[in-house]
Amino acid sequence: MKIHLKCLECILHSFFNLLNEFNVDENVQKQMTRKFLVYLSTVDFELSPPEIGRYTHNMIKKILNTKDPYFDLKKIHNKQILDKYDFFYKKINHTDNPVKSALTLSIAGNIIDMSPNHNLSMEETIKNALKQNLKIDDSDILIKDLKQGKSVLYLADNAGEIVFDKLLLQILLEKKIIKKEQIIVAVRGYPTINDATIEDAKDIGLINMVKVIDNGDDAPGTILETTSNEFKNIFDKSELIIAKGQGNFECLNLVKNKNIYFMFIVKCKLIGDEIGTSIGDLICKKTVTIHLNKKCNNYNVSGLT
Repeated sequence: MKIHLKCLECILHSFFNLLNEFNVDENVQKQMTRKFLVYLSTVDFELSPPEIGRYTHNMIKKILNTKDPYFDLKKIHNKQILDKYDFFYKKINHTDNPVKSALTLSIAGNIIDMSPNHNLSMEETIKNALKQNLKIDDSDILIKDLKQGKSVLYLADNAGEIVFDKLLLQILLEKKIIKKEQIIVAVRGYPTINDATIEDAKDIGLINMVKVIDNGDDAPGTILETTSNEFKNIFDKSELIIAKGQGNFECLNLVKNKNIYFMFIVKCKLIGDEIGTSIGDLICKKTVTIHLNKKCNNYNVSGLT
């Protein structure tokens, strides 16, 4: 998904929010704002939003002189959800369809995101997750695909949310929907916003459940051309890909000849308009594709079913 003119308003809003959130000195704010505006004035509109996001957050890291501005907050989110892990596990297993419930809760966990500009409540979204229907629901097709024993690459998104991903994987393993050796989970290669890294996967014990790799990149999404060779090889060989979060949707929704399921909460009106949904909707969507976009590392691309 390429950036739209309307994206620039959101990008600027996020940039100013970050400067204020970390109490950056006003003079430094003015200096960095000028630099950022110069960057935006020459931006390539063929880029995806996560590519702009990478530049934005690398600038913030330089201003703050830290590799991971959200380090403490990620730890808090991981712990908050882990502390309720048994509660959510029991709640899921008391529903009529534990697999569907775990999947829905995992999608609702995508609300734990420090980047988007929206008014959605993290607490209410998670609390009410099992009462919601998926607005786009290809979950039955996904479960059928998983049962066929295909190799699976699971692209995680945010810290905190990754605990719900762990819970989903546990249910899938227990219900014998998948086997441990069938799946690989990928996280970000380096800190970006509150996205999950290998450290988060270790903190929550995910590495003890399934194989976890990092993608070798620091974009808040999966930009194939800048990921590591190891990740590219696994991506190419994987027969089924589960991609969590809007960032992964924005980078991969046009990739051709890959069996991809996107699972996220709609947090952007442009994305909602593109797929016929509204902000706050829960999505599990399979894609099909038809033409070429050189920005996706020579993967063929098109749109959604």
